[in-house]
Amino acid sequence: MNIKKGLTKIAGWQRFLPMFIILVIMSACPDSPTNPKDENPYKQEPVDWPSLADSPWPMYRHDPQNTGRSEYLGPSTPNYFSWYSMIDISESSMAEGSDGNIYFADTKTLYAVDNNGANLWNYDLGCTDNNMTPIVNSGNRIFYVDRKGDLKVFDLDGTVLWQLSFNKPVSFYSMGYNGNLFVSTIIKLYKVSNDGQILFEVAETGKIEALSNQGEQIYLIHDRSGILIARDVNDGHKIWEKELPGKRLSYIVIDSNDNLFVRSVSDDQSQPSYLYSISKNGEENWIYTYHYPEAYKQYLEPFYPTIDWNGNIYFLATYQDSSWHGQLVSLSNDGKTRWILDNMLGICSLISDINNNVYGYIRDGDNIYFASVSAEGEINWKVNSKVSLANPYEPIIGSNRRIYIASSNYSISNIYVIGE
Repeated sequence: MNIKKGLTKIAGWQRFLPMFIILVIMSACPDSPTNPKDENPYKQEPVDWPSLADSPWPMYRHDPQNTGRSEYLGPSTPNYFSWYSMIDISESSMAEGSDGNIYFADTKTLYAVDNNGANLWNYDLGCTDNNMTPIVNSGNRIFYVDRKGDLKVFDLDGTVLWQLSFNKPVSFYSMGYNGNLFVSTIIKLYKVSNDGQILFEVAETGKIEALSNQGEQIYLIHDRSGILIARDVNDGHKIWEKELPGKRLSYIVIDSNDNLFVRSVSDDQSQPSYLYSISKNGEENWIYTYHYPEAYKQYLEPFYPTIDWNGNIYFLATYQDSSWHGQLVSLSNDGKTRWILDNMLGICSLISDINNNVYGYIRDGDNIYFASVSAEGEINWKVNSKVSLANPYEPIIGSNRRIYIASSNYSISNIYVIGE
């Protein structure tokens, strides 16, 4: 054995030993610049949904997960102006197409309006009390289901391309990952192709609420019995069913990790309300219990929470005596209280923007304001909303840092823009 040669090799290897140790330490260090650690395990990612229009807000609640969360900025200052007037507002919302036009319905008519507020076309729906929101798909088709159960699909000029009648009142509808439409009537769940063919129908009295992030599961609620159901989107078979204490379910939002957040209240108004976190498999992650202030009665909040880009959840707790009161509650994704803001009003669902600002209504004395609230619970700005407590639209975040809101004073309805 050549000992000298062996020693030479060892000496050469030792020259690189300090550098090797430094590299190992740097790669193992979670806070090193070469391996930065994201300390938030709940950070949200955009959910790709290729069947929807590439627009700031293509459907109700922005997406089939009901996040109410935009990838766009909201307004930095509360510039406020009337944008469009109509006869009778409905309890629905608006959608923005990839062309920048806004689509919405009042109780009788479907409208298309450009971003300057000029009417492009309108369509008489032939029935009253409509309360659905249009869906704009990636093929620039506008889908709308009216109150009596007729589905119509329009092109951008307002021409009806095809229609389908379900012959029963529709409770909700949503668009699947591959462009199929899911429609729940009072007795059945339907899957409809994007050219109007019924792909399946199953007996189901629950209301469609949301779809999973990959689009393979659809979730429905039986609000009066507290039943939450997951079904397979391919053939409609039931995957799991879960009964949640509280008996009355409101709405579902889903984060990008496929956790479902579900509000529940009791028929006994003296009891607390709950927010459940449920996994995609139907397992309970945690329960948050909200106790109403003493001497107040709970009010079933028919309003969606929102989830910001850090995974934090925001929901409204509304209670009443002779008037309405409420709090905006912010939870971390694992169910811990972050903060609670007083004087919020539960008159419509919450929405949030790319900077994690949350938008909703706030009361100050006898005045009602539309407000921007930071992720830390501070009010960024508020503007007198001129809103009536009757039939406020769900607000949406559009392009050009605009928020569209609407309200009715019983004689005329207006859509307002906050922003540029």
